[in-house]
Amino acid sequence: MSLDLQQYHDQIQALRPMDDVFFEVLIQQPGVCEEMLRVLLDCPDLIVLDIHAQHSIASVIF
Repeated sequence: MSLDLQQYHDQIQALRPMDDVFFEVLIQQPGVCEEMLRVLLDCPDLIVLDIHAQHSIASVIF
């Protein structure tokens, strides 16, 4: 299914920061990650040095 530009725009506009796909993109930005952690941890001097995206670890048992 192909989306036209308006449909694509509408879907993006409907996203909220709590939506997984949007949050995953937001949190990869050092400034956003740093500010969110500062607020949540009540630590205004916190500095984010490195960001590692969430990884899925799959194990296969034969």
